[in-house]
Amino acid sequence: MKSLLKYALCLLTFATAINTADAAVGCERSIVVNGVGKVSANYDLVTLNFEAISENNEASVAKDKVETIVNNFFANIKAAKLDDKNIKADNINLSPKYNYKDGNSTLVGYIARRSLNVNLTDFSLIAKITDIAMQSGITTIGGFTYSIVDVAKYQKQALDLALADARSKAKQIADGLDIKIGQACSVRYNSNDNSIMPRMVLSKAYSDSAVSNANYQDQSTEVKAVVDVSFIIKG
Repeated sequence: MKSLLKYALCLLTFATAINTADAAVGCERSIVVNGVGKVSANYDLVTLNFEAISENNEASVAKDKVETIVNNFFANIKAAKLDDKNIKADNINLSPKYNYKDGNSTLVGYIARRSLNVNLTDFSLIAKITDIAMQSGITTIGGFTYSIVDVAKYQKQALDLALADARSKAKQIADGLDIKIGQACSVRYNSNDNSIMPRMVLSKAYSDSAVSNANYQDQSTEVKAVVDVSFIIKG
């Protein structure tokens, strides 16, 4: 991402670093064109969001139950000979549960929660790990999201296409009007990429078989760049 920002800043610097004669004219006499670049990219990372939840009259019991579920999940992952280095377990959250009646609140128990996030580059493991999670006692799947690891690479490709499109349009207009154009005097760049996509949300109502039978294919998205470029009209 830093390299892409540096690349865009270079474009803006170039746009302002015009010669003195053209600078005197500025962008008052110019052709303004809109360049668009689009690149198709496949998602190469999926994040599975799970949550272990337990409710009990005693806080310690609720907490211990959640910890047991999480430990079972890691143990079952290792038993399946899967790598657990891309699994992140958040800190446990413990909150009281109240019943409200006639303006009064009564403490009835405690709810313990702990979130787990699993990053996968092999989409074929989605169903297997989801089944392991549910078999370990996890009852809530917060959702799956797909993303692109190196989205900056595709943004740069889209930007190159957008700049080429802007130059082509400016030349076509200049040739059609029989005029000559000089350097770019202003550039405005916008990026519109769908690098993260919601994919699936499950809850307690879903069974193991529902997850196992789901079909997970590589998803693609469109990374788009748009530039508005002003070219000085000569003469």
